[in-house]
Order: sequence, then structure tokens, then C-alpha cells
Amino acid sequence: MAINEKIAHVSDVFKSHYDNILSRFNQPKELSIDFLPDLDKKIWGLKKRKLVIVGGRPSQGKSDFLLQLGWAFARQSKVVYFFSFEMSKEVCVERLFNAGMEIDNWETLTGLVSQRVNSEDYNTRLNKFYGELKDSKFILIESIGRTLPDLDKILTMLPGMKPDVVIIDYGNLVDDAGFRSRKEGLDNYIKGFRALAIHNDFCAIMGAQINRSTHEGGKIKEPEIWQLKETGELEQVADMIFLLHWQYFYDRDEAIKNDYIINIAKNRDGRTAKKKIYFYPQWCKFADREEEKGVPREDYTQKY
Repeated sequence: MAINEKIAHVSDVFKSHYDNILSRFNQPKELSIDFLPDLDKKIWGLKKRKLVIVGGRPSQGKSDFLLQLGWAFARQSKVVYFFSFEMSKEVCVERLFNAGMEIDNWETLTGLVSQRVNSEDYNTRLNKFYGELKDSKFILIESIGRTLPDLDKILTMLPGMKPDVVIIDYGNLVDDAGFRSRKEGLDNYIKGFRALAIHNDFCAIMGAQINRSTHEGGKIKEPEIWQLKETGELEQVADMIFLLHWQYFYDRDEAIKNDYIINIAKNRDGRTAKKKIYFYPQWCKFADREEEKGVPREDYTQKY
């Protein structure tokens, strides 16, 4: 785009853009988080050309949340690239299976799920789940893409599969070789990832760790933006930041297992809020509280 195309009088911009504003009425959201309808309505879904950060402490269900986001968008006929820097492709698929079928992860870990294969109901649900997997455009990418050149190259490798959503789990594991510091390397990757999202018209979603030192000893509090690990660019560059918190992981005597908080801590285009939802760790699954009325919350004593 030429420089003179980037400069315009405010009235001309409004005149050309006003119809776009009106056309949004009764239109579907670009990327709906349909498994959390209350939160989805609050932010009016996610959008392309934006960078969304999902932050949380270790073992808070961050990877499960990112996978469920990706699967939700894939079921909306979107092309999703899921970069897993920590888990294998097989582990990702197991977690999708647990969530999609509501199968306890202990059954998949031990193979006990094999005792279900003669159940007609199980096989009906399994065939439906596999059919959805087969029809989806959900691409799992294991370990590679840790540098910007590699990431850019991978995004163009599959003909006819231009991504609508690119998810990185998680950003703190990017390759910082060639940079003076870990922070410089991570900052460069984050800014470059957002630039790729704008240039290639996809929604960029990245998982990020909360500094461990912020939850060692004492009463565990919900994370805050400034606690995001190793970089200041996450707070500055991100268009939206979700902060995840599962109190039960730290306080099993007092907290209720399924109670979970998502804090929309930053939203450049709209509202912020804290939303209470349900987390089913045995299924690697999140659900809206309104959707789960009448469904008993189960005790879950196995270590997650």
C-alpha cells in the first residue's frame, strides 16, 4: 500500500467505513468461542489480525483451553494451525478425545477405555467424533516453528490451507538463539507473530506462562498481567489477554474442583471482565456455568 493511501481526512474515512459498521448487525461472530457463550457474548468473539495471549501458571489447564479453542474454531469450518512446543501430537489428540467424548483421562492413560468398545452408545459417539475430526481443517504441528522464519515458512506449506487461526502452545519455548538475551528473542518473536497475523489475515493466539515466583508460598492469588513471564511485549503488543486461574489446584481443602476463572484482563477493542466457568480436568474440558445448570460437579481426587 502506497504511503498516500494511508493518509486521509477523518470525514472521508468515516464516510467509507460507516456502511461497514452498519453491516455488522445480525452477522455471525468472526471466531465464536461457542463453548463459553457468556464470555463469547461479552467480547463478541475473537477476530482475525489480532494477537490474543492466554496466560496462566503451570498445571492450570492452559493447553487444554488452547486445544478447545482450536477445536471450536475448526468445527466452525475454520482452518486452524496448532503449534505444540511442549506436547506431542498424540497427547494433543488424546486431550481432544477426552474433551470431545467426555472420557476420563485416566481411562485413556491406562487403556481402560478399551472396555467401552462393545458399547453401542460409545461407538455411535466415537464415529461422530472421528467424522468431525476427519472433516475438520485442524493441523497439529509438533516442536517446529520456534523461529519466525520457520513459522512463516510452515504457514505457507499446505496449498489451499491458508490459516484462519494460528495457536502457539506456548510462547515461552520459542528459540532465542542469535539474540543478546532471552527477553530480546521472545520480544522479537511476539512482535513478529502479530505482524504475520496482520499480513496473512489470521487470528494469532499464544499461550504464556506466569512467573513462578509470584505463587510460591502464602495464599495463591489470581494472576495479573504484569506477572507474565520473561517479556514486556506481551502486555504492550497483545490486543487481548486472558488470564486463567484454577484455585482448586492449590487449595483442595477449601476450593471446589470445577470452579474456574477466566479474566479478560485486556481487550483493546471492547470490554474486560472476570468470568466464572467450569473446568472438568478429568475430561480436559471447559464449559459455561449457564450451560451446566443441573449437572452435578464431581469430586476429583486424582492428581491432575
